[in-house]
Amino acid sequence: MNEARRPRIHVVDALRALALLGILLVHCHDYYNAAPPSLHPGEWMASLNGVADWLYRELFVSKAYLLFAFLFGLSTFLQLDHAERKGVDFRGRFMWRLALLVMFGLVHTLFYNGDVLMIFGVFGVALVALYRVPSFLLACLAAALCLNPGFVFDALAGCGDFDSACLTVMSRPLGEGLSPAPSQAAASWWDLARWNVTDGLAARMCYMVYSGRLSFMLGMFLCGMLAGRSAIFDGSPERKKLLVRLGCAGSAVYAALAVVAAVWQQPGFAVERLLVSWQHVAFVAGFVGWVSLLLASRHVCGKLGWLSCMGRMSLTCYVMQSVVMTWVLFGWGLGLGQKMGTGWCLLAALMLYGVQLVFCRMWMGVARFGPLEWLWRSATLGRWQPLRKDA
Repeated sequence: MNEARRPRIHVVDALRALALLGILLVHCHDYYNAAPPSLHPGEWMASLNGVADWLYRELFVSKAYLLFAFLFGLSTFLQLDHAERKGVDFRGRFMWRLALLVMFGLVHTLFYNGDVLMIFGVFGVALVALYRVPSFLLACLAAALCLNPGFVFDALAGCGDFDSACLTVMSRPLGEGLSPAPSQAAASWWDLARWNVTDGLAARMCYMVYSGRLSFMLGMFLCGMLAGRSAIFDGSPERKKLLVRLGCAGSAVYAALAVVAAVWQQPGFAVERLLVSWQHVAFVAGFVGWVSLLLASRHVCGKLGWLSCMGRMSLTCYVMQSVVMTWVLFGWGLGLGQKMGTGWCLLAALMLYGVQLVFCRMWMGVARFGPLEWLWRSATLGRWQPLRKDA
């Protein structure tokens, strides 16, 4: 049965833009996985570095990634559901779309060895496979993945730290046969790109598994699909109440876990990383609930244009951030990474984000899609799509 086209959900686009901000700040704080410089900042610079470190630790690290995964699951459901409402089974075509995302990720990996596009493209297949699974079973699977049974087993067994190389995957060898990353300060672009798509790719997958990120990512994929099924962002009073409950539940769980972590001194590495990971999930739940309500309020809703435009160009902006910042930080570019503390990296990230906001606003004023989004859509459908709005 054909139905009218579902209006675009600008709140979701704005959330995607905020996730991009968090990811950019995390990557810049980590010098895009390059070794941090040995600097001795003055008092003012030390204060700015402290602010950057606090923002990184408390607001963005791991949380922005989980939010991005949640929105990916949500967007996948919305696209499949929109096609189904038109009487089209889009799952086969969507698998091709995921394969294209892997190709985009491979190109992106030539610049940054922490790419998520390939990860999302490969494991997004699970969303297609589970699209018709009943919501109750999907919720149980999402809960199990977000609890991370591997972490729970380690905690119950009293296991200590796993191979520490898995946590410093980009700077140390990860097992026999895998070479360490070349020095980002001195290596050429070609040397870095070659490592990124060979040993670096294998090391990243190992990190995803042993750090627990893969389990949490898949769990957030499914949470996003469940949010799409519940039409949580449709703006109705009932759905706004659901967002309030989500915000309250996420905030309460986050606070409770913070108290447990503070009271339970030295719980052991496995238990500690389990508590921290659950805090990240709870933080994202609370963030989605409260920020979505704020963005949907009548005082803010009319001012979403800038964030919404950036959210619609998330693929373009994500790749652009990596290309620009690796050129700024790495030795094959300006090589400023060895001269900048985390505070300067924070300012550089905010400056780039501001430029992207302006660029996206101007671009979406005349175009239907972002540059990479247009290429992705055209390749998915097998024909060139009109790019200009007046076409």
